Amino acid sequence: MTKLVFDFETTTHNKGSPFDTRNFAVSYSYYRPEVKPDHGPKWHGRYDDLDFKLKPKHAIDDATLLIGVNLKFDLHWTANLGIQLPVGIRIWDCQLAEFVLSGQTNSFASLNELAELYGFPTKLDAVADYWEKGVSTEDIPEEVLQEYNDYDVELTWKVYEAQQKDPRMTPELHKLILLCGLDLLVLQDMEYNGLKYDI
Repeated sequence: MTKLVFDFETTTHNKGSPFDTRNFAVSYSYYRPEVKPDHGPKWHGRYDDLDFKLKPKHAIDDATLLIGVNLKFDLHWTANLGIQLPVGIRIWDCQLAEFVLSGQTNSFASLNELAELYGFPTKLDAVADYWEKGVSTEDIPEEVLQEYNDYDVELTWKVYEAQQKDPRMTPELHKLILLCGLDLLVLQDMEYNGLKYDI
């Protein structure tokens, strides 16, 4: 499988809801672990880049497995940019995987909680500090936001690898997690498109 780890940073009205018109995607980072470091496995894009929509589209088009944490959020933002997922792409949401591995007892684990679970350093605090002070995401210094965004995808990849080696993981659970990923795609599509309702 060609793997792609993906993460968006957005403005924060209504918790960054992709359905709140005040919000927009500020940046993304993605990581392609199979690409050698000298050929650029990692990419960061910002909303004022000319190729902001083009780069993730190419990366996603080449992927067969999309990896993230709370990935439905990022899938909504991908849809907001007009990017369609390729037919047959598989999904690995590390948050959802932990829910399955824990016997459905650990729901909605954050990336920090997953990092602690597997013994990795947690996310960088600098961006959260800006948010707490009321600074909008697009006004956070670019280098600070990029470091935060890049570390998110690196950490997500480490969690994904750790989950593959987790003693709780069985071939059956692995298949179930990928099946849950297909369900996630359906749920994202339902949420994004909604249902027509005659009021």
